[in-house]
Amino acid sequence: MNPNIPPTPPPSPAKSKDMERMENHHSYAFAHWCDTAQRWIVSPHYFIVNVTTNNIIGQFITTDWFSCYIYPQKTFLVVQVKKGVSTKQLEKSLNSPNAADQTMIKNIESFITRQIEQYAGKQYTSIRVELIGLNSKNTLSLVLKETHHYQTRHSFYCTLPSFCFKN
Repeated sequence: MNPNIPPTPPPSPAKSKDMERMENHHSYAFAHWCDTAQRWIVSPHYFIVNVTTNNIIGQFITTDWFSCYIYPQKTFLVVQVKKGVSTKQLEKSLNSPNAADQTMIKNIESFITRQIEQYAGKQYTSIRVELIGLNSKNTLSLVLKETHHYQTRHSFYCTLPSFCFKN
């Protein structure tokens, strides 16, 4: 073997046609219901996605991509859309008085926070919580951080969402 030529990597495991279709034709967006504005807010960034044989895993890689106050009964969405759909188009569709545009939205999974006050005052720098989807056993993970602000009515804000959908 020539020492100047890097070895050929092993072949990737074969991907199913469904996995290839998901990788090539869909993006995954993150939205949350804003009580103050009374509308859906869509993050301007899409999840970075990894498709495996059994799961679709998506994550945000920086806290700059998303953070908001969180409280019991706050609703989040992970939305599968056709590639090429902008987050502004998606936000407009989700907030439309008519039904959301089914030509751009392929799947929506909803997540609602339950009891988060149990974490208050526990001296955590941050803690990861997992929410179960309302439509399935899909999961959404969020990092909670205490606000330590007395001017807000919320004890926590959340950031770094990640999801795991079962194939």
